[in-house]
Amino acid sequence: MVGRATYKKTITDEDTIEKISKENKKLINLFIKEKSRSCSDKTIAVYKSELNIFFCWNALYNENTYFPDIKKYELSDFFDFLVNELKIQGKRFSHYRSVLSSFSDIYIKFLDEERPTFKNIINTIIEPIPKDDVREKTVLEDEDVEKLFDTFKNENRTQEACFFALALYGGARIAELLQYKVSMIDENRTAYGGVMLQSTEKLRTKGRGKQGKVMYKYIIKDLFLPYFKAWIKEREEKIKELGIEDHGYLFLKADGGPATEHVVRRWMDKWTEIIGKPCYAHMCRHYYVTMLMMKYKLNKDFVTSTVGWSSDLTNIYCDAEDSDMEWEDAQRLAEMLKNN
Repeated sequence: MVGRATYKKTITDEDTIEKISKENKKLINLFIKEKSRSCSDKTIAVYKSELNIFFCWNALYNENTYFPDIKKYELSDFFDFLVNELKIQGKRFSHYRSVLSSFSDIYIKFLDEERPTFKNIINTIIEPIPKDDVREKTVLEDEDVEKLFDTFKNENRTQEACFFALALYGGARIAELLQYKVSMIDENRTAYGGVMLQSTEKLRTKGRGKQGKVMYKYIIKDLFLPYFKAWIKEREEKIKELGIEDHGYLFLKADGGPATEHVVRRWMDKWTEIIGKPCYAHMCRHYYVTMLMMKYKLNKDFVTSTVGWSSDLTNIYCDAEDSDMEWEDAQRLAEMLKNN
């Protein structure tokens, strides 16, 4: 199997987490409680994971020192451990700096009377390292796409074909794709001159705040609908066969429950074997943008609008929705799809 090589070593397990001192556990709980008011559940899970790594290291190698008493050289030792033992690279290294800096700020905010001289020194003493790319980037070619769709068809993998099409022709992230319910796809709910399907409800996308950025999502109608219709028919039969109540989510696990990221990653492991390239959800997002801008020669502002990114060229004084505007690019895309 071809995969994107990732080094993985862990120091967190239930026994080690249990060794974290009560005082430090209280600080962790305080931090998580404070952040939970404004951060998504997924972000909170990341905070918990990374704090567990820091405080497990502290328990194993630094005598379980109470956080505000940890010395500068000991913090440096931890970041050396990240790089040399856990093989952490630039982006994640920077995230650890950010988490521990924020952790320091929370301590100062609520418990500064304990240690009046305590200061947030994380970003002062720990310099960032280059944010190198450590994984091979997969560029999907048209031949790869055709090979995957042909395989799905020949092996009756209708659900995977629908998921792949939704990712490929909508440019959404994996967490957004799994939010889709059957009711969110209505072929009569269109935008951008009828060339795009608009979700019937807004989805949570990446962004600040507990719910992130909530917005409508768009999918190239004519390219996606055939795969959707094929899967909807099979999905209905599967729900009946399993004898379960329909939860409404578009994609299913084997037992009929809503599909998870773990399920999707198993699919992608199989896709990797088919095309001989590492497969991951974000490659579809790159394909979507590249297809519209390079193959169909569409304007950058149009593409930016369909995926919901911010743009310096967006007219902030316009009250009309982007999807209501008469885009020449929407008409061009419709013509090109007809000619395919």
